[in-house]
Amino acid sequence: MSALSIQKASAVTSAPQNTATSFEAFDVTNFKSASFQMVKSGAGAGTLKLQQSNDGSNWNDVNTTSQPEATASVSAGSSSSMVSCNTSAAHIRAVFTENNTGAVTVVSGKYIGKQH
Repeated sequence: MSALSIQKASAVTSAPQNTATSFEAFDVTNFKSASFQMVKSGAGAGTLKLQQSNDGSNWNDVNTTSQPEATASVSAGSSSSMVSCNTSAAHIRAVFTENNTGAVTVVSGKYIGKQH
């Protein structure tokens, strides 16, 4: 029996310098794991991470000590980065923080949640 999965696209048109930009949250109530892939262009580099929440309002970073794949460094220029985690929370969201190296002109991404 194959695992059920669902996809959701999310987009941010620009990420200002030295600013954290959150993607729209993804409901993962019925899923055990999720991933997010971000594609960007522009000079900016930074960090992509996953956060989780049970109420959709109060967010906590996914523990990267036990799940190092929940954060990724994002290179300058056009690039693609992916983060993933196992979670029992109701919602996850991806957050990209640009590290003051230049504005990011296009940021888009896609979540995928999977039942096991």
